[in-house]
Amino acid sequence: MQFLIYHVYPKDNASFRATIGGAYVHCWINRDDLTAAEQIARSELDQAEWVVASLEHCEHVSHDRRPEEPEALACYEQAKQGEPAFVVHAWPNEDD
Repeated sequence: MQFLIYHVYPKDNASFRATIGGAYVHCWINRDDLTAAEQIARSELDQAEWVVASLEHCEHVSHDRRPEEPEALACYEQAKQGEPAFVVHAWPNEDD
């Protein structure tokens, strides 16, 4: 399991660009290989109309090191079932 945090911003044509300036996205991907997990995460983010600015954090998570916080644990469990999980921590677009 890979836990990744991306700094992202909306694509120019994103439907939410007027209201969302950017975000940090927490990604839970059930792959041992970091490269494979990154490909999945980046593809999903692209489809969701995000541009990746940077990969801020990556960590291999095992059963012994699974999260305790309820939202993160739910994402971990979802990813263990084969469905990538994403949590978007967005901030407003402050362009005038």
